[in-house]
Amino acid sequence: MVLGLSGVTTAVQMRAALTVVQQLGEACEDGDFDRFMARSVKAMLRSKGFSNRQLEEAMTMNTVTTEFQRSLDEIRQEGIEQGIEQGIEQGIEQGQVAVLVQQIARKFGEGTAHEVQRLLVGGPGRERIAWVAAAILDCDTPEDFVARVRED
Repeated sequence: MVLGLSGVTTAVQMRAALTVVQQLGEACEDGDFDRFMARSVKAMLRSKGFSNRQLEEAMTMNTVTTEFQRSLDEIRQEGIEQGIEQGIEQGIEQGQVAVLVQQIARKFGEGTAHEVQRLLVGGPGRERIAWVAAAILDCDTPEDFVARVRED
């Protein structure tokens, strides 16, 4: 059974496979076999990079399966939180770029604003936004402004 688990390639497949192994172990009604399988499965999971303190402390297949699921849930939650943070940062950057484009259009005209907006596509970052904001204040002509923005 454990050798069969070594061929499982995704965490979702592993979760399903562990549930089957757990059920098979429970059907045997042998505590020693259950602990043996738990140790063997933990070693296999460790070799695949799935390991944490709680999983290492698990003594039965039930706790191995539960801790594996819990670690997947934690990873998923961290991914969601990181995605939210990235989305907020991207939204803030987009708002800053929109304000810059309005300021550029007011000072240098719509053509210059569209040109610079194209240069800022793809997540300009805080430093780039600050550079463009300073260039708006420092430059007097559209040509100087566009040249300065392209320097960066």
